[in-house]
Amino acid sequence: MKNAAPRPFVVYALCIALAGLGLLVASWGLLAPGLPLLILLAVTSVVAEVLAVELPDGGTVSISYPLSVAALALLGPTAGALVAVSSGVSIGDFRGKRPLSAVVFNTGQILLSAVASGLLYMSFGGRQILLRPLVAADFPRILVAVIALAGSSFLLNALLVTVALATRDNLPFRKVWESRILWMAPTQIVLALLGVALAQVIALVGPIGMVVCVVPLALARLLYREYLRLRRASVDTVRGLVAALEAKDEYTAGHSERVAEYAVGIVRQMGLSASFVQQMEIAALLHDLGKVGVSQEILHKPGALTDAEFDRIKQHPELGANIIESAPFLDEIIPWVRYHHERFDGRGYGTGIKGDEIPLGARILAVADSFDAMTSNRPYRPAMNRRDALAELWNCVGSQFDPSAVQAFSQMLISNLEMVGPASESELTLGRGDGLGERSA
Repeated sequence: MKNAAPRPFVVYALCIALAGLGLLVASWGLLAPGLPLLILLAVTSVVAEVLAVELPDGGTVSISYPLSVAALALLGPTAGALVAVSSGVSIGDFRGKRPLSAVVFNTGQILLSAVASGLLYMSFGGRQILLRPLVAADFPRILVAVIALAGSSFLLNALLVTVALATRDNLPFRKVWESRILWMAPTQIVLALLGVALAQVIALVGPIGMVVCVVPLALARLLYREYLRLRRASVDTVRGLVAALEAKDEYTAGHSERVAEYAVGIVRQMGLSASFVQQMEIAALLHDLGKVGVSQEILHKPGALTDAEFDRIKQHPELGANIIESAPFLDEIIPWVRYHHERFDGRGYGTGIKGDEIPLGARILAVADSFDAMTSNRPYRPAMNRRDALAELWNCVGSQFDPSAVQAFSQMLISNLEMVGPASESELTLGRGDGLGERSA
């Protein structure tokens, strides 16, 4: 994200904040008596957010959402909004960790989605459960209100956030919705239903019921944090092994690490999912693993390769894929490694597949791999400067490379100009080169 938020996003954030505050004020009369319980829920929600687990893509996950839904079902829309905003906006936000426009938007969208979904819940026959707990006679009618609450709570929040991300990051609405938002729907709806169940338990047995329900959630959080720790450890292990393999070669030392950085940047620029980012990181680190089966004499040969030597080089994607097949949890990235030297026009090496037949991960790897190869010294040629290397990628768009991957890579470099040196934006996007040699990668 750029240091200064785009003006359309700032205007949008202000509008959402004003709408959220207005709706909160309008709903104030619906706040049910129960200040001690409201404070307890708010404090617990803040603690849950402080203990949130950091996700690999930079987001977080916590158990604060069911608590805000419980407050809404117990005490009404206003209470739900107050609990939600107490955990959704932290002191750290105002200490410079987030742009002010982002804090303003977050505050507004939390208030707006919480109050609006709460009002919808009540309009469908829902009620403040603290005043009168649910009984058998309320079913199945109350289920309509609960489903309306769960669905609208997610949908309103998701739509507001999607528009914000699309506006701030200049991405298509559909791409943001499909890659960053939609996958969360089942989890968020289940958590909302869990929040209503928590409200019923608290209404029946008092605040002690919150402990009974929150403890399993806290345990689930601990298990998820352990899963993320193990995943980070496995990626670090892969990174260390690849670095050790490359260290003996002055020409390729650090190559896979740089390719991983570029490839992950492309994936994020394209707005793909967090799971795709994670898989791409590992695939990029392992993409040249098959070169362990190619002799150093061939890899370091300063002159032209013979046909037999080049045939041996061309086997390394298949060798690498075969090695990775021994690890079942890497199944998804096997085709990416196997086909990362295929060309978009079908004249690459491997099986000769072309266009969309080549897995997207392999097409992204091809761009990242080739750019780093061109900008690194090799036995058979010196490194190109980054501006010329980018022009070379553009020169091979549609023949060797997927246009969308090159476009995303260019946008990523332009937003991080220090990566490409003093070239202007127009030079980066419009420059052309003389063609990319097959041995460059």
